Amino acid sequence: RFDFILQDIQSLCQSTSIFNNINSIYDYVLKNEIDFIICNIDNESEDIVRLIKYVKNDENFINIKWIIFSDLSEYEINEKIK
Repeated sequence: RFDFILQDIQSLCQSTSIFNNINSIYDYVLKNEIDFIICNIDNESEDIVRLIKYVKNDENFINIKWIIFSDLSEYEINEKIK
C-alpha cells in the first residue's frame, strides 16, 4: 500500500529521492533544500523513529514537513516518537 502511494506522489513531484537508511536522509537534507519527508512507520521502523527523535529540534529539519503512513494508531506513533 505504501509503495503504491509513493509512486503516485513521485509522479506529482518534480523531484523525489528515496533513501534506505537514516544517515543518507540526514546527509541529503544538510546539502539540499527539501519540502517534505514521507515515511512509513510500523513496529519494525526503529531507524525512522530514531531519525524523527533526533531531528525534532534540529534547525536543518525545522521547516520540513513530515508525511507519515502507518497501520499504527496516532497514539502509538506519538508514543514511539516522544
